[in-house]
Order: sequence, then C-alpha cells, then structure tokens
Amino acid sequence: MSTTTRLVLRADSGAAIGVGHVARCVGFAEQARARGWWVGFAGTVAGHFADALDSLGVQRIAVDRLLDCAADVVLIDNYSVGDVRADVHASGALLVSVEDGRFGRRPADVVVDCGLVRHARPDDGSTLVLAGCEYAPLRARVRVARDVRRARPVDGEPLDVLVVLGGTPAVDVLDAVLTAVLTAVRQAGVRARVRAFSTAETVVAQRFPHVTVQ
Repeated sequence: MSTTTRLVLRADSGAAIGVGHVARCVGFAEQARARGWWVGFAGTVAGHFADALDSLGVQRIAVDRLLDCAADVVLIDNYSVGDVRADVHASGALLVSVEDGRFGRRPADVVVDCGLVRHARPDDGSTLVLAGCEYAPLRARVRVARDVRRARPVDGEPLDVLVVLGGTPAVDVLDAVLTAVLTAVRQAGVRARVRAFSTAETVVAQRFPHVTVQ
C-alpha cells in the first residue's frame, strides 16, 4: 500500500479572472512535489502556468472527478466554489481553502488568507486559519528573484518599484499598499520610481500623482 501523500489542487485562470489562483497553486505544487507528494490539478489553465505544472509532473484531473482521486488533501483556490467540506471529508480528504477576505470564503480544515490586509473573519467552524502575507505560496522563481535583488549592490541609481496586486484589487488594499511603499521610500531617503499595474487608474492618479499607472 502506497504511503505517498496525494494533493489535488482546484483553480481556474482566464481573461476575466487572471492567473493569480493558478500561480498560487503552482507554488503549492512546487513544495508538495519537493516532498515527494503526488499532485493533481483540476481546472482551466494554459500558457506559462500550464507548462509549469507539466514540468512538475502534476497530473491533470477533470473537475467532475476531483473527489475520485483518493486524495489526502484537496486545496481549493476558487471564488465560485461553495461549502464543500462535507463532500471532501466524505471522499477521505482534508480541505484547504485559499481565500481573500470574503472572496472564496468557505469552512475548511485549513484556511489560507495571505493578503496584505487582514480581514475580520466569522467563526464558521474552520479548524486552522493562517492569515497574513507570511503564508503566501511564493513560487521558486519569485524567491530566486528576491535573493538576486537582495544581493545587488547599491549604486545610487533610483530604485524601480513595481506594485502588482492582480487585475481588480480592492481600492482600500491598493491604497494601503501604495501608501506603505511611498512612506518607506521617503523614510529611507532614497530615490525611487514607483509604478503600479492596476485597472483603477483614476483612483491611483487622484491619490498618488507621482505613481505611474500601467
């Protein structure tokens, strides 16, 4: 009898919702595969992140067969899926739910909310709630880029700061992050060019006239 831990990931990507859900799942898949786990993925994915999953040896699963894989853990990063904890338990697995405030919120054995802003959360019977950016499932290439940046010598040139919060970030979150970035730059006494990828161009232009919106 195999003792390999089996993890099934459920997420989607697309023009309307972006690729953030799948990107997080790639981070989870990297860690799971590094530990020798079997990993399956159910959902829509294409392009770079499809290649990333394939390179990790992640198996593709039909969404309607999600609970037929003898999984030990089912991880859901999808805002349209409701309360499925009982169904997941009935299949013999534990449920991990990735949420962003009220979006994607559902009872689970483990809840991960890795946003920069912590939200009040009602007690819905979830066993363990991991809240805060320290629980963000960073992909390996992101961690490598961070280490390269840390090792780069300071040469006096203006810092290039890029803020990316997804396609449709909440205005309060965007405001909090840009305020924190600009405050840190000012307190450090360094020169910096701050850019933000955001659809909220009007809001950014009004509140932060020195930030370039792309």
